[in-house]
Amino acid sequence: MDKYDIDLAELRSRIVKLGKTQKDLAKKKGCTLNTINRLLHGKIKMTIEDALFFCNELHIYNEKEKCKIFLPDSTLKWDKENDKQHKKRKE
Repeated sequence: MDKYDIDLAELRSRIVKLGKTQKDLAKKKGCTLNTINRLLHGKIKMTIEDALFFCNELHIYNEKEKCKIFLPDSTLKWDKENDKQHKKRKE
């Protein structure tokens, strides 16, 4: 995943909302605090395994919510296309 395809601010916000720290996440993931920090600031590429880890730890279970965080540009396009199709069905 490219850092620009991920809403990193939303991930960092969720960490705070849940009262977790980057240190907590590093311990749980079995990596260094530096690695977590670099992932959350787009300094290193996030793998699918990393994304799944954050989803589990940050309680991101809804598929649409996952897409909005990890594929924000794609999700916006998908939402617009679905809105168009939904309007056509109503007509």
